[in-house]
Amino acid sequence: MDWQTILARILGSYFSDWTLEEGVAQLILVTQSRPAYHELYMITFEAALEAASEESQEVFDIINEYCYVENIGDAQNLLKDILAEYERQYSLAIQQISSQENSS
Repeated sequence: MDWQTILARILGSYFSDWTLEEGVAQLILVTQSRPAYHELYMITFEAALEAASEESQEVFDIINEYCYVENIGDAQNLLKDILAEYERQYSLAIQQISSQENSS
């Protein structure tokens, strides 16, 4: 499956009906215990960011289908915001799991 398809599925599943923070929280529920999904989603976001930085119409169209953006700059900023929030929440989730394992 290509990154474009994965990005569309992520946006459609986690960001079309929720705020950025809520969507990321739902995404974390999937990835915190599944490292392969975490890696796949990180690769997807990085590929999408690279395409956005190259002003790809394709990435703009994918993002705009699920999350209204006015232009490619807004699309790139949205991806950066999602990735930053994802990294923040993922780090917290992994720390919490580690703490729970250490206290057992």
